[in-house]
Amino acid sequence: MLQGREERRAAARHKLELKKIFSAELSYDSFHDTCYIYIVDVSLGEDRKGGIRITCDRAIPTDIPVHITFHLDEPFDATVQVSWGRDLEGGTHVYGMQFLDLDDEGVRAVTAFMDHWSPEARRRNFRLNHVIRVECESGGESRRMYVLALDFSPQGMKITSEQPFTEGSELTCRLFLDLDQGPVAVKARVQWQQPGTLGIHIVGLRFLDVTPETEDRINAYIDQVLSGQLMSQNVLPQSDFEDDWD
Repeated sequence: MLQGREERRAAARHKLELKKIFSAELSYDSFHDTCYIYIVDVSLGEDRKGGIRITCDRAIPTDIPVHITFHLDEPFDATVQVSWGRDLEGGTHVYGMQFLDLDDEGVRAVTAFMDHWSPEARRRNFRLNHVIRVECESGGESRRMYVLALDFSPQGMKITSEQPFTEGSELTCRLFLDLDQGPVAVKARVQWQQPGTLGIHIVGLRFLDVTPETEDRINAYIDQVLSGQLMSQNVLPQSDFEDDWD
């Protein structure tokens, strides 16, 4: 029975791991101060209950409510109660705080903030600017090349190419995202094309019939780039790509 309650509670509460620094204003009693806080995670449940875990270099009282103005994407005021705290080395502290009496505006602000910084939103707004090895086949002709991928998601990508594509044509592509694994195979349609500078073409490709495995591979690659784990591409010899259309 206890396990069932815990599972329902976990399912009803949305948690976002953030790990980013924001400025904030702390107020309690007659004390007021501005500082930087490191938000570790934020949670919010359907019952309007939730909280935030932060680290900062200010000692925050644990026995009284504290008013915090978070300078996020838009300022957000909240009254919190410290549920637990721990001193860290170097004069910093980590706190688990519970939101108190969130009104409709507070719920909207927390929800909007969590949506903005969610992994899904970060992927949605992701700009790659990485060179990717791509093999494309269309009408029995194949092309092997390096492309500069500007935007990239499981739905498609925007690339630059020295050679033009035919708008509306369908391609069979293999994307070499990680040399430790095999290529990602995906079909794509040339949605649009526009001229760039120095004879370069900017091409929008829309992926077709994306499988869950392909989506997972692309999202894992994006997450690696976003987290800094993938700082540069493993580059193969240029001789592998000297030919264009075979």
